[in-house]
Amino acid sequence: MGGERAMPADFQGMLEDLDRHVQAIRTAALQLKASSGGIQAIDRNADRVLASTTMLEINISDALGRERPMAGWTGDDKHI
Repeated sequence: MGGERAMPADFQGMLEDLDRHVQAIRTAALQLKASSGGIQAIDRNADRVLASTTMLEINISDALGRERPMAGWTGDDKHI
């Protein structure tokens, strides 16, 4: 009766697909920030996107049973 949803048949695969999408968001936000030319509004909004991305990473890593990501996103990420 409640708001419970049926689990997809390939729940693990769905989570891994979501993880790839979240990583693409992180990469895009880092690229946006790197291309901003120091425009503060862009940098601040990109930081907000990165903070939300971190929360998504934590949610997905918990569901996948992985350790939580601990790397910072304020300059530590050089993978773009």
